[in-house]
Amino acid sequence: LEKQLAEDPKNGRLAAELAARYSSIREYDKAIEYYEMAYDLEPTNFGHREKAGDLRINRFDREIQAADEAGDKARHEELKAERLDFQVEEFGKRVQAHPTELGLRYRLARALHEHGDVDEAIAEYQLTLKDPRRKIESLTMLGNCFIEKGLFDLAENQLRKALEETPGMTDRTKDILYSLGLLKEKQGLVDEALAEYKKVYEVDINYEDVAEKMTTLKKNAGS
Repeated sequence: LEKQLAEDPKNGRLAAELAARYSSIREYDKAIEYYEMAYDLEPTNFGHREKAGDLRINRFDREIQAADEAGDKARHEELKAERLDFQVEEFGKRVQAHPTELGLRYRLARALHEHGDVDEAIAEYQLTLKDPRRKIESLTMLGNCFIEKGLFDLAENQLRKALEETPGMTDRTKDILYSLGLLKEKQGLVDEALAEYKKVYEVDINYEDVAEKMTTLKKNAGS
């Protein structure tokens, strides 16, 4: 394939096929190089660019894991910040190219939220509410965004809607109840926070830091 591409350097199909072959044998840097070449040769084929972007994110993940295993906390945090910057830029470009794909908007919303761009994340989550596959997650994340902004009445409205959409005690339910507990805790409503956290604690003591919160809030309630 490399010989064919050298003889026909304007052939985007060959470049993309080379990228796929290199990816299959885990030569990811080469795969990224050839996907980007394929995109330069076929700029209307956005799939080439997206595959290169996915491989770059995967490379960040591998480097973060390596830094973690090496106990290099500074490098770990540096790489996480770099990955997040890249994800915001990458998913933003994908949304520009495919503005009606709500799955992409949800990925962008999560990246923006984690990046600290809360208002921008809210705007994207509000759009992804239209996707029935992501409605519950979008409501929950909207609630979390409103908690961060101190808009507690709006936060509770979103979280209660999410809870209505979630029958039974699922992982999603635990996420919502935990967020409701956090909301009440932020409002200084200790007993109400305990009531929400307790629902999670009863079924999953290892969920996040719910056990620690139960202990701390009980002490505060007692005092």
